[in-house]
Amino acid sequence: MKTKTRNAVYVAAFVITILVSLVYKLFLNGRFDAVLVKSSEETSLSSGEMPVSEGPSEISVYICGHVNCPGVYKTYAGSILNDVVEQAGGLSEDAASESIDLVYVLEDNISIYIPSRDETQQGDIGVQVIGDPVSDGKVNINTADKEELMSLPGIGEATASAIVEYRQDNSFSSAEDIMNVSGIGEAKYETIKDLICV
Repeated sequence: MKTKTRNAVYVAAFVITILVSLVYKLFLNGRFDAVLVKSSEETSLSSGEMPVSEGPSEISVYICGHVNCPGVYKTYAGSILNDVVEQAGGLSEDAASESIDLVYVLEDNISIYIPSRDETQQGDIGVQVIGDPVSDGKVNINTADKEELMSLPGIGEATASAIVEYRQDNSFSSAEDIMNVSGIGEAKYETIKDLICV
């Protein structure tokens, strides 16, 4: 009887030992993995390596027309027009502030012309996005269609139509001749003179 009881105790002890060993081994492996992960994270942080995250790309914006300090300003993709207007010293007193979308989102390099109140009253309404005069080339005022003429700052549909009508009886011999067109004065000519040719 005693031998059977002793054998049962040995078997139970053996089974318990095996179970404890398995549980301990599983627990130890789990903790070991966790320690390894934590330790590698701590090592990368202590070595000064930070996770790489790409920020917004820098863009250049040429803003001209009725702002206090026209010029090229750096900003980031996703910025709004108001950010660049502030860099340019704000809108001038005669800027058509009520017609300007100051929350227009800037995504790429761009040129923007801010119109005056007088221009908006003549039908040339709102901020105009214009091409880069170097990369896009100049607009030939003798051959450009209405849409091409309207790509010029301050030239809306009414003024573009006036240019086309003027060309029916006259041709432009120089860029300055565009001031012969009704609605184009010296101020407007100054904003477009580097963007046009004959």
